[in-house]
Amino acid sequence: MTRHPDGDEPVTLLSVASPFEAQMMVAVLQQAGIQAEAIDRVQTGRGLFEPAQGAVMIRVRQRDVDAARRALQANAAAAKDIDWDSFDVGERADELPLRKPGRVPPIARAAAVVVAVMLLAGVIAWLATWFTP
Repeated sequence: MTRHPDGDEPVTLLSVASPFEAQMMVAVLQQAGIQAEAIDRVQTGRGLFEPAQGAVMIRVRQRDVDAARRALQANAAAAKDIDWDSFDVGERADELPLRKPGRVPPIARAAAVVVAVMLLAGVIAWLATWFTP
């Protein structure tokens, strides 16, 4: 077991669901001068209907826990004050036409009809095996 000077032992500050979120928080902490690291921990699921769950731990030194919490709270408070509608993201870079939401392309409709007919034919063939001597 590694011995750490007082306050230098790493502790888990919090756990988040995604590595992206963890890296963003680590960047905020490092910008505030706090050493931090993200440790990805994956837990496997327990069967077909329960997928694998993941958690990413954000670890800091014991002596930096209070400062880390303050830095994350200050960052969250600053983010709430941003008026995202005031940002100019520029012109579109592509020439693609915009589609209305909910519209299904004709080729997808045709494919759905073909699949439905094939399934119906399969069910009829299966039933025919039950009723033929």
